Amino acid sequence: MFTLLQIIVYMNYTKPPEINILTHFDSMNKCEKKIEGVKKRYKKNIIEAEIKSDHDGNIFLTTAQQGNKISYWFCKEAVFYKD
Repeated sequence: MFTLLQIIVYMNYTKPPEINILTHFDSMNKCEKKIEGVKKRYKKNIIEAEIKSDHDGNIFLTTAQQGNKISYWFCKEAVFYKD
């Protein structure tokens, strides 16, 4: 099981990052397709977004700074998940 996460990092604030668990997928491929869909939605709304890959070869999405925050979307294998 793989989990799609969003981490929002606030710049120049003492507020800690927010972590949103969005949904679970059966495979990494399905999860990464969701990230590609998020990028397309951002691009339609003229929000800069870029897909990069981590050291394991998995993709993640980063958005340009919007006001005081930067958002990261990525898929990770679920450690705690009950079906």
